[in-house]
Amino acid sequence: MDHIHILFSFKPAIQLSKFINSLKSTSARLIFRDYPEVKKQLWDGSFWSPSYFLSIVGEVKLEDVKRYVQSQGNA
Repeated sequence: MDHIHILFSFKPAIQLSKFINSLKSTSARLIFRDYPEVKKQLWDGSFWSPSYFLSIVGEVKLEDVKRYVQSQGNA
């Protein structure tokens, strides 16, 4: 797998870039803590790429987005 999809809802009280960076750093730290062998298998020891793609879903039904995400990789 080379990417993941995360669907979340939030109130615009936080900068999305700060949220994404916090999510990535916290999740990597927890994974490395619980599975230290993972770090040895990664290129350059980094769990996440420094980049990300973020898209806002407005007029699309939540169920349609969920169905799209769930269908990824099922070609």
